[in-house]
Amino acid sequence: YASTDSVYGESIDNHIFSESDDYNPVNTYGRTKAAAEQIVLMHGFSVIRYSLLMGPSITSKKHFFDIIVESLIEKKNIDMFNDSCRSVISFNLASYLTILLLEKYYKKRDIINVSGDLHLSKFDMALGIAKKLALDDSFIQSKSIINQDSFGSKRAKNTLISNNKLKSVLKLNSILYDYE
Repeated sequence: YASTDSVYGESIDNHIFSESDDYNPVNTYGRTKAAAEQIVLMHGFSVIRYSLLMGPSITSKKHFFDIIVESLIEKKNIDMFNDSCRSVISFNLASYLTILLLEKYYKKRDIINVSGDLHLSKFDMALGIAKKLALDDSFIQSKSIINQDSFGSKRAKNTLISNNKLKSVLKLNSILYDYE
């Protein structure tokens, strides 16, 4: 079952969540995913919890990555949070690691986090994307998430997850986000 780091909630004092940490979602989406996980686990299946996935969309619906790139190409300012961090991973790398897990690992009622090693702010991600694509990063504006209420529902400021179990299972030393 594909789940999300949203089941963990807020990384207080930069706590890095492992698969054994308790659920503490801060919104309906996280609570719904946590409940679904329990049903899946109860029936003997396993869960993969993904962190923030980043990369170009393959559908007509624009993803966060596409909005950043489009803004920079059009030389439009874009506000990026400098104080809200996630354990980001690219869509491509997450897909690749998922396939490896499906081919090489199976354990009933197990949970595995799929994330990169780096805990990055959206501001840092945008700077990395601009650098990788040789775009002018002067249009990326640093902004604080504090008092931000435009999301429509509460969100955790920071959700940091460990990928140590994933690296151990797949015998990897590091998992780095490549900015596509």
